[in-house]
Amino acid sequence: LVLRLKSDDKCYDFTQSCDIRKWLPGTYTENLSIKLNSDIPSSRYSLEIGILSPHTGIVYFATSAPRDENFYILGSITVK
Repeated sequence: LVLRLKSDDKCYDFTQSCDIRKWLPGTYTENLSIKLNSDIPSSRYSLEIGILSPHTGIVYFATSAPRDENFYILGSITVK
């Protein structure tokens, strides 16, 4: 699982360890956190999520949620 911060000109990917096999239909909550390096500039970023498999590449969610290329858009955040 990858969380991505994306601005107009830069992407930052953060690989997460979680068992997505537990993600079944219905409501499910997964608490994830990322540590931002000091070299990430202050800006507004799109927060996106994607599943990358070393065997098959991109794995798509069974949803019609908005996507930006191969990542699903969760919302936006501001890094200060």
